Amino acid sequence: MNAQHVPQLNSNFRLEEFDNERILYHPAQPQAIYLNETAALVLGLCDNARSIEEIVELLREVFPESESLETDVKATLGELSGYGVVRIS
Repeated sequence: MNAQHVPQLNSNFRLEEFDNERILYHPAQPQAIYLNETAALVLGLCDNARSIEEIVELLREVFPESESLETDVKATLGELSGYGVVRIS
């Protein structure tokens, strides 16, 4: 996964919040995806225009002490891609 790639959101997925829990689901699929706070932040920064590198830099402002931020963002996007939530182009 290249840092210049731009994650494209699948607009069919819906995000619901219940008592600080975030659940992502597709109305036509029986499975729901639990998002932790970090995954929700990454997903929230996916706007079909920002590159992975830009997402990492925005998160670096919030988590400057994180040494594995780029790896974590790519892993999160890889998982979301596997569920069809985002497409990495």
